[in-house]
Amino acid sequence: MNRVYADDFPAESGRTARLTCQYGVRPAPAGGESPPPQVEIAVSGYVDEAAATARVEDTVGSARSAGQQIEALAAGGGQDGFLIADAEGITYVAAVGDSTLVVTLARQVVPADAERVVLLGLAEAAMGIPDATPTPTPAVT
Repeated sequence: MNRVYADDFPAESGRTARLTCQYGVRPAPAGGESPPPQVEIAVSGYVDEAAATARVEDTVGSARSAGQQIEALAAGGGQDGFLIADAEGITYVAAVGDSTLVVTLARQVVPADAERVVLLGLAEAAMGIPDATPTPTPAVT
């Protein structure tokens, strides 16, 4: 696991702090580039809710311009956010008060049909929402 804390941002960004935790970090192959972490969770603080919301809107707009798939999606507890997906990973991004939460899950860490459930579970845990994502129950026969 890697942790990065940063607090030196341009004043116009409105960002006051950022903590990024990376899980499943692997070393770079000889002469190559390090693969992305399997999971990355970043929380950033902003001067107010408007700045946090604007940052999420900028992130979604940039992703849309880059051709990534965007889907509005509320996490448990009704927290509005967005799923952003591309060939490398799937990300949930949301403004939570005067902060933003960004959770990214690399592709092929879990089966494709489980990515959404796992990603939302991670986001909800980071937001302190207990067991908000329903787990599938076996069919009764």
